[in-house]
Amino acid sequence: MIGFVAAALAGGLLLAPPAARADSLAILDSEHGERPHGERLSGAALKQREQLYRQGHTVVLPDFRSVHAQPAGAAKSAAHDGTTLNAPARKSAADTWSATSAGSLLWRIEDGHAQPSYLLGTMHLADPRLTRLPPAVRTALAASRSLTTEVLSEQLTDPSLGELMFFRDGRTLADVAGAALADETVRLLAGRGIPRRLAQVSKPWAAILTLSMPRPNGLEHLELVLERQAREAGLARHGLETATEQFAVLDGMPMSDQVLLLKETIAGHDQLAGMTEDLVRAYLSRDLDQVVAAVDAHAPRDRRVYAEFRHRLIDERNVRMLKRMLPRLAEGGAFVAVGALHLPGDNGLLAGLRRLGYRLSPVF
Repeated sequence: MIGFVAAALAGGLLLAPPAARADSLAILDSEHGERPHGERLSGAALKQREQLYRQGHTVVLPDFRSVHAQPAGAAKSAAHDGTTLNAPARKSAADTWSATSAGSLLWRIEDGHAQPSYLLGTMHLADPRLTRLPPAVRTALAASRSLTTEVLSEQLTDPSLGELMFFRDGRTLADVAGAALADETVRLLAGRGIPRRLAQVSKPWAAILTLSMPRPNGLEHLELVLERQAREAGLARHGLETATEQFAVLDGMPMSDQVLLLKETIAGHDQLAGMTEDLVRAYLSRDLDQVVAAVDAHAPRDRRVYAEFRHRLIDERNVRMLKRMLPRLAEGGAFVAVGALHLPGDNGLLAGLRRLGYRLSPVF
């Protein structure tokens, strides 16, 4: 299971962290209960959702008329998993950006005509070691005319997206995963602030992400930092995908594969902190091969399921991203930020751009 989450963090489901982290948030409304299917939330509630999202909370749960934050301390919750993301960074070489690396996370893209553009591989984590932008990244962004991310963050606060996370056809988690696995999943989801009545109808992939993402620490993840700076600089902003397309990557997985990965999620729940730290250190090395190795080191035992997931998450989306990136590159001065796993390999964005005749140069 850890490889499932590692690939999502490094490979580009921008929605994954906000859609999954709910350890200190419960979306509740004891007075109003569920809203009719299809009813839109008020403007005030939507604004509150966006504020909570930017603090790292889950904001896409459906069927509630208003949004209330309930600190995990207000009720008994699962013990902290010990993730190092909430702890002070240790003073070691692995906790700072590598000064010498054969790889690169930031690339200059040139075609000899338009203003040079940039491609940055990101990690979807709210870790200050990642979000303190290096000078090279700040300089490239300042020289750009637009910022393009996987998906515009405001799309991720649309409450209708949450409907994909839960069964609406009468099925329950127990129906597809069995009573024992469902009961344990519901118990763990309760520790993440998910109401029991929602947990019981959660789809397996949604439960996996909720249980597997690092707990929110109140900080912005890297893409939100970039977005904020782009807004302040008055840059145009674009998305390579819609939020619905991102959800479809997971929602389209065969149910049997989702259940298998859920079993591994429950069994390996205590490995999350170590996996996250491995990813952060690999990313800080600025070596894409190390990032890939860190992800693969935590792959699920069922290699067929993992290979299928990687194909859906990386290869298929690379085709779409590359096509939609081209208009931005033609405009010139584009700064494109996507999950780091989208860059390397024969099917990666770097190889795809080279095949189209672009000249790529490592920057950082």
